[in-house]
Amino acid sequence: MKIKLNRNVGKVKAFVFTLCGCSIKSLTYLFLGLALGEQFMSAGIEYLIYGETFEHWFDSAFLMAISGTYFYFAYELGDFLLDLTLNSEVEKDT
Repeated sequence: MKIKLNRNVGKVKAFVFTLCGCSIKSLTYLFLGLALGEQFMSAGIEYLIYGETFEHWFDSAFLMAISGTYFYFAYELGDFLLDLTLNSEVEKDT
């Protein structure tokens, strides 16, 4: 069975949708893991360089950027799945 899509999905969106398996739950875990991983990595680097961890404006800016990106991809995933459901044509393989 082949599915013809009526819209063209960009390479980045297709990669993220494939990575999360077109599931909003997996997309949430992906971005949550990305945010937590960056926080742990930056805290480890701060501890190695300065001997202690500290808060700075980059932590807040990064979390705002990652949450904005998450909401963008969540909206696009919903739009993609709705378009797939409503406008796709299914052909049977012969």
